[in-house]
Amino acid sequence: MRGKINVNSLRCQARRKRLFLPLALLGAMLIPISSQADTALLEQANRHMQAEQYTQAHQLLDAKSTELAGNPDFDYLLGLAALRAGQPAEAIFALERVIRVNPRHAAARMELVNAYLQLGMNHQAQTQLAILENQQPPAEARTVMDRYQDILRPRLSGTPDPVRLLALSAGYDSNVGSYPEMDLLGFIPVKPIDSAYSMVRGTLWQPVQLDDNRRLDLSLHGQYRNHQDKDAEPFDLGLIHAAALYNVTLNPHSRIGLGIQANKIWMDQEDFRDHIGLNTRWEQRLAPDLRGDAALEWQDYRFEDSRHDYQQLNLHGRLHRTVNTRLRVSAMLGLEQEDARKDRFGGDASRWRIQGEAHWQVNPRNLTSLTLGWSDTRYKDAYQPGLHHTGSSPRKRNDQIAEFTARWRHLPTRFWEINTDLSYRDQYSSIRFYNIERWTAQVTLLRHF
Repeated sequence: MRGKINVNSLRCQARRKRLFLPLALLGAMLIPISSQADTALLEQANRHMQAEQYTQAHQLLDAKSTELAGNPDFDYLLGLAALRAGQPAEAIFALERVIRVNPRHAAARMELVNAYLQLGMNHQAQTQLAILENQQPPAEARTVMDRYQDILRPRLSGTPDPVRLLALSAGYDSNVGSYPEMDLLGFIPVKPIDSAYSMVRGTLWQPVQLDDNRRLDLSLHGQYRNHQDKDAEPFDLGLIHAAALYNVTLNPHSRIGLGIQANKIWMDQEDFRDHIGLNTRWEQRLAPDLRGDAALEWQDYRFEDSRHDYQQLNLHGRLHRTVNTRLRVSAMLGLEQEDARKDRFGGDASRWRIQGEAHWQVNPRNLTSLTLGWSDTRYKDAYQPGLHHTGSSPRKRNDQIAEFTARWRHLPTRFWEINTDLSYRDQYSSIRFYNIERWTAQVTLLRHF
């Protein structure tokens, strides 16, 4: 299963001399360290390593890490000792410091692949193997790399593990109903409603492997959000969403999919909206560190108040790049067209969106991400003077939205996760009623099963 490995097997393999890659194997010899005492420390640690006393070597070096961290020969031996002592997360810290100082330290990269594999960090391991391929490794090293590729191949192209999670959230919303702050018709005050809230949600995602090249992904998601402020209770929200996606792998680098989805939303325990959609997707690996995907989607939205009904056609493309072992970025461009009922305010609408994301792996248990987005929506029909538009003449609506989300993920154990999110959304419109500002803060506890 992807993301898992027989750690004991890897450790045993590592003890065998043919897999215990000395520095000389890849041409990375220890350089003299700054003092005789430090050199003696490394020699003593090396003796422990040769005697397969990995825990003693790790303890000896770890006690000096505050003073000597940043020196590549010390960091390499520390990472090696930590890995052999069964501490792959600590090994990653040390080995990444080595290759930041010396990007051609092939031995450190090889051990880094081992550590990534033990923690299920498969894409990071794949990136390091691709770099090693370009460094013309000797036959002995290539043998080990082939074994690592054998471990990676089923993880990256085979049936992924199912996802089953339950999440509890607590947060604050500064504008629950997305209201403006203004006076309607000059004398009816409208103000945003702010409220604390709690939310529970559950997700089930189950892949079904049909054969070597075809897979069916089934998912079910439900959530309920309850607001603490009495004025916000009409916006208490329940949702259930189901989807199926049929995937076909065309070759090791590309895949296509065809999917269907449906969801239903309740507001204050009353019907609010039904939705059904069809989509087709394409994914392509363009380079070892670059992949792209594109999707065409048709959506049909039906509201309890049928005046708001519309159909939507979406086209978007996205590029994902692994910059280094810690940083991943992506960029998205999307175009959307809404075909509305004749009596919907503003009528049909067109929209374009851009979005950028950055994910930074602080360490194996902490990840931070930032998402920035911008959209421009233009409605076809002019708004007549009245409740929403207080001008003296008809005006077409044009909304521009800037938004960002910052997230911190902490994974204290394999099954538990803590997320902290901060989001901000600023909507500026040619019609003042639709000038909306909103921010939310949320903490979530997730349990993976």
